[in-house]
Amino acid sequence: MNNNKIEIELELLAVAKLNTWFTSREDVRNFVDLVNQRTNKSYRDRLTDYVQSAINGYQDVTDGIDAKNIATAAIDIAEAGSNSVLNNVINLLDIENAEHNGNN
Repeated sequence: MNNNKIEIELELLAVAKLNTWFTSREDVRNFVDLVNQRTNKSYRDRLTDYVQSAINGYQDVTDGIDAKNIATAAIDIAEAGSNSVLNNVINLLDIENAEHNGNN
């Protein structure tokens, strides 16, 4: 499997995780670096850990993929476009499907 495709899948997974914490791009922008006093980690760090866990589960196909880069890309996606994080995931999936089906 091609690493680029895996990275996109991981980004979607990470954005979906972000959507469990935040619903709007403004929330992501304003709170993603907020440090949780209990864990002493920001949401960005927690997201990076989440992505790293996913990468570790598929090590045979994820060589060279950086969890921090994936988390950053997911945050960028969540902050872009529509006001809703979930709508941004749906928009990205629509683009992916169009590219997969050759409808650029």
